[in-house]
Amino acid sequence: MNKNKQIFELYIDYLVTLFSYTTASGLSNILDGVISHDQMTRVLSHKQLTSAVLWDNVKKEVLEIESDDQVLIFDDRVHS
Repeated sequence: MNKNKQIFELYIDYLVTLFSYTTASGLSNILDGVISHDQMTRVLSHKQLTSAVLWDNVKKEVLEIESDDQVLIFDDRVHS
């Protein structure tokens, strides 16, 4: 796995696990500067985050829990 993909996946994990305000600086602080705010910003600015990318990242887990009598509603909007 290349470094940019690792940074991207780390940032996703950070967003999913925190219930408060999240920033690239906040993650950098948690990591004691091992990955800088600038590194994360560069990775995030070069990645097209589309519905297809989202589906690609969750497809395996969704198909594992698929059921005829349940639905999964996922809101991928970003609010500012």
